[in-house]
Amino acid sequence: MIELGQLKIFTAEEVAERLGTTPARIRSFIKKGSCPPDVLGKPILLPRRSLRSF
Repeated sequence: MIELGQLKIFTAEEVAERLGTTPARIRSFIKKGSCPPDVLGKPILLPRRSLRSF
């Protein structure tokens, strides 16, 4: 998790671990538009607000 002030950002791997699923499944949700990411370079980063989508 990366904290930028009060904004908490997670990688797809961290989200998968928290939700008990795989990073591939999280990336699938992102690809379908179910969970919008914040992209900063190569890693997919998900703001905490996106976790509510699950």
